[in-house]
Amino acid sequence: MCEAASRPSMRVVPVKSPAQQSMLVLHRMRTGFVEERTALVNRLRGLLVEFGVFLPQGIDALCKHLVDRIEDGDNGLTGPARQALMHGWVQCQALDEQIAWLERQIAEHAGHDPQALPCMAACGVAKLTASAAVVRWWTHGNSRMAGKWRAPCKGGAFPVGVNPPPGMAP
Repeated sequence: MCEAASRPSMRVVPVKSPAQQSMLVLHRMRTGFVEERTALVNRLRGLLVEFGVFLPQGIDALCKHLVDRIEDGDNGLTGPARQALMHGWVQCQALDEQIAWLERQIAEHAGHDPQALPCMAACGVAKLTASAAVVRWWTHGNSRMAGKWRAPCKGGAFPVGVNPPPGMAP
């Protein structure tokens, strides 16, 4: 406390309730899994390129073609390389399941959250975005984004110079 008192420019972080902190855990875990999946997909694609196997960008494209390309006998992949790539594929599927579970938990909570519901209605955002807004922006009162979106998501007007999302009248 003495340290904080001696530094007037030190930011004050508002205290989060256990419910807010729990939702923040879900969002952070989801973000981490999405980052891991992206890195894994890029790694798999890069390893295949070294054997002359090219896949289009995007997770959906990789999911659609990866197993067929790994199992193709004409690509020069050896047995251990095929097995390692298939283990990577299994890991990618596991990450997909974990991300989907977290998204279901977040969506279920946002569907009942008294702060997320008006945000979804007024801002025209989905449950995941509304939940993130409530957890991150409302709990950080001095956040620049909180100031921009708090009023419109609570039924107020957009500040001057802030463009509303597409399809939402100012």
